[in-house]
Parts: sequence; C-alpha cells; structure tokens
Amino acid sequence: MDQAEEALRRAILHEDGDIEVVTNGRQEPWGWSARVIFASGSPDDLNKDDTYKNLITLLKLRRNGLLIEADPEHGDTCTVRMITSDPFTPELVGSVPYRAPQSMSIVDMADYGVAMDATPLMFSLAGLMLLMVADSGGGKSGIMLAMGEVATACRDTAVLNIDPAGTGIGDLGPAITLDACMDDTKIRAVLEFLLQWCSARARQRAAYGWGNKWRVSREHPAICVFVDEWAQLSDRAKKLLIRLLLIGRKEAIWVYGGSQYGTKDWLGEAIGPKLSSRLLGACRRVDVTELLGAGALAEGYRADLIRAATHTAVNDAGQIYGQGLPGMPDRAIRYKVREISPDYAHRVATERHDAGLADLTHTLTEAGLLDAWNELTTTCSGAPGPDAGTADEGPEAPLILRILRDAFANENDPEFLTVNRIHTHLKADDPQRWGRWDEREDRLAMVGRTLRRALADEGISIATTRLRNQPGEPTAYRLEDIEAALNSSS
Repeated sequence: MDQAEEALRRAILHEDGDIEVVTNGRQEPWGWSARVIFASGSPDDLNKDDTYKNLITLLKLRRNGLLIEADPEHGDTCTVRMITSDPFTPELVGSVPYRAPQSMSIVDMADYGVAMDATPLMFSLAGLMLLMVADSGGGKSGIMLAMGEVATACRDTAVLNIDPAGTGIGDLGPAITLDACMDDTKIRAVLEFLLQWCSARARQRAAYGWGNKWRVSREHPAICVFVDEWAQLSDRAKKLLIRLLLIGRKEAIWVYGGSQYGTKDWLGEAIGPKLSSRLLGACRRVDVTELLGAGALAEGYRADLIRAATHTAVNDAGQIYGQGLPGMPDRAIRYKVREISPDYAHRVATERHDAGLADLTHTLTEAGLLDAWNELTTTCSGAPGPDAGTADEGPEAPLILRILRDAFANENDPEFLTVNRIHTHLKADDPQRWGRWDEREDRLAMVGRTLRRALADEGISIATTRLRNQPGEPTAYRLEDIEAALNSSS
C-alpha cells in the first residue's frame, strides 16, 4: 500500500500537481485506490488528456486503467483508482435477486448491481423521468430490461413497452401490459393516449385533494413506460414523448428512455439535461457533457472510456455512471448492472402474469378513458400496418390542441388560461416557432394571431374571451372550449 501511494504521489508530482498528501492507499481486487488531497490547483486537472495519458504511462496501467473521482464535498480531494484487472468479477457483482410476483411497490428501493468500491446500486423507479445513453454494445437494452424486471414485480404498476426499431424489454412479454414496437402508428397512438391520460389524472388528483403528485396504489397504479431507441422515433412521436416527459411525472406516468446518443439533434430537443435521472454507458464525450454538464469529464464521469461489447468480447457492457438516482449520491464512480438473461426474464414474467398484473379498470373508469384504452389495446394487439415503422406526421392541429390541453393540466385545470400563460407552454414545445417575438412589445398579439391561424388552417375555430376582472383584461381561452375541440377532432 505504501508503495502504491508513493508511486501515485511521484507520478502526480511529475505532472506538476501540487499535492498535500496521498493517503488511504488500499489494495483492491482489481488494483489499488488512494485518496489525494491537493495543496493548490484542482483534482480535475488529472482528467486532462495529456496529464491522464502520462499518468497511465508512469503508473504502468492498462489503457483507460485510471479513474479519478472528484469528492463532491471537498473541492481539493479526489479518489484515484488504478485498475489492473476487471473491476467487476462475478463474486463482486453477485446474482440477480429473485423478486416474487406482486412482492414490491414501485416506491421501494431495488438492488440492481454494485459500484467499484462494492457499495450497492440501489434506487427506486418511482417519480423518475430517466434517460439511458449508451452505444450499441454498451448494455443499454439490458439495463432497461433490468429496470423492467423490477417494475413488473410491483403490485401497483403497469408496464408499457415502446421501441420503434426492436422489441425493447419484450423478453418480459407476459408481464407487459401494452406493447407498441416497430410500428409508428401504434407508438403515436400510445403516446397520444398517455398525454390524454395525464390530463385526466390531473383532474382526478385535484378532485381527490392529493396535492401536487399522484398517490400510487393498487387501485390507482403507476404507469411505467419503457422507450428504447428514442432517436429512431418519428419526429411526431418525439414531440409527443417530450410533452409526456414534461407533464407525466406528477401523474405517475413515468418514462425510462434509452438512446445511443444524448444530444439535441438525436432526441429532438435538448431535453436530456432537464430529466431527473441520467445513466451513461459507453458513449461519446459530447453525450457526457450534454447530459451532465461541461465539467462532468473533469469530475470523473468518464463514460467515454467505457468499452462497448463486440461480437466476440463482452468488454465493459453493463457498466454505467449515474446521476439523479433516488437514494444514491451523485458520485463519479462506475457501476455494474446485473445482467437479466432472456430465459430468466421470460420465466419470472410468466409467474407474474399468472399471479395477475395491475388492474387498470378502476382508474381508467374514473378517468373516463376505459373505452379509449380498450380501443388502444385492440390497436396494439393487431398486426403492423403496411407503413409500420415509417413516420406519418399527420395533421399538426391535434398536437396543438393537446399542447393547449396540457397547458391547462399543468396549471391545475383553471376555467380560463390567458394567452400569456399559454405562450409559456407553446415555447416549451417549440421554442423556435413560439419564442421569436419575445423582445417585441406586441408579443401577445403576435402569439394570439399565430395560434388562431394555426388552428384555422386545420378548420378549427376556438373563441377567446376577455377576463374583465383581471388587470389589463387579458385575452384567454376556456378549458371547456379546448376539450370540445379535442373531442370533435378525434
């Protein structure tokens, strides 16, 4: 241990690091770790390209065999891990814990794997809007399957599976409530229904006096939506998904998305940094900085160093960094998620199906959506149409109407909503289209005129009204009129 500490100290000094002490040297199953305290400068400097490469050479480590974790509580301190062998042996990672049917609640903590320092990877899926980014071979689909395995064990949760290019978490098929895969028409139908359900749940939540979030129970289950290959969704589906991510959390309609890339040009909007939770496997540097911030690489979130699997080598598949996981500290440390084999997934899913899945009848009946749900399940159970998997953009007006309806839902469904407040929600959906008048004095007049024109172009007319009892007598839309337009256009 003393030799490892001294070797690290000399290597950092050689690279002009001004360190106070190297301490807590420890031999690990995979190499050595030590704590470094700087006298001046920053531990982040160790992750600079030239310094990092030189330290690898000086310490005689394998390529990418050095990981530096900045201490979030002490700006002068970091943990350095010097890796000489696979850090995640089967003994360290352990086996998948058996979860009996209906044995959990979605709010419970679940054990998914382990960190390099042997601390468990445990978090709850409740309330998460999560994005998992990893290259092909990074283990993204397997990690989403691991989360789906937990969700299907819950007595108060229904699981939906969406994938435009594959089968998503389809290995859990018997325990999945609704599938929409490789068919853009079905995918859009599911997302449109979920947006409608969010609005209905907002009204139910207000009627029950539940405050600002849905109370999950057997009678009012959470809806966990797994969306793999986000980047391959049609443009229309991406817009619908982003709307769902913005409004679904309060209504316990939670989304766990997977994508090979995490940047705006792939996701459709710079939504990744806004989400509550992010997981990164083997990916590009730009994905790390886009999702975790410009300083993430220097802090030690080196997902760019993780090696994806190939056809003949597992490499680092299933290894991730994470932020925003409930019950877990935000640490720049690498985790390994336990692999769920297809056979195991199908076996436990069959048990859960036989034991009974979450019953949505009560909550859908209360929402007035049971018939619509039955129609949706019939649509999704049918064979793919001739244009399955291709984007059908469809008319814009229904999307505009849904944005208007969601605006009311986000404001707890007032009787009226001013054009000024509606403008905030329109900009959230399409900043380029709706934010171009922000510096003009006639902003509200331009917004109102453009909104009326967009509706009129689709043959839809919704009257506005003046709120005479408010200062300035602002122009407003009535909730009743928005809902009537939605019903007539569907």
